[in-house]
Amino acid sequence: MRSISGLSNGEKIASLAIKVGNFNYLRAASCYVRMTVFVLERNLELEDEFDSHDHDKTIYGVAFNGKEPVSTARLLLLNDDVVRITRVATLKEYRAKTRN
Repeated sequence: MRSISGLSNGEKIASLAIKVGNFNYLRAASCYVRMTVFVLERNLELEDEFDSHDHDKTIYGVAFNGKEPVSTARLLLLNDDVVRITRVATLKEYRAKTRN
């Protein structure tokens, strides 16, 4: 598995797994990506990025390159038929990359 810093511009990602659910590890992985992108890279306030919608019943979608979380989205259930996709983020090194 390559480290994030080892991914060169234009390089393709060999494997990508997307996992969705409200498991603790998905919340942690999502928070890692969001903290990196929004708080550290884009200088948003920590209090603004993480809000009352981040709790143990929230559903997160996380894309993993091996064991590394590289992209995320938070899914908010509005009613039985509607989900709002929020807090979408991808690590800088993985933006505009394609799969093999």
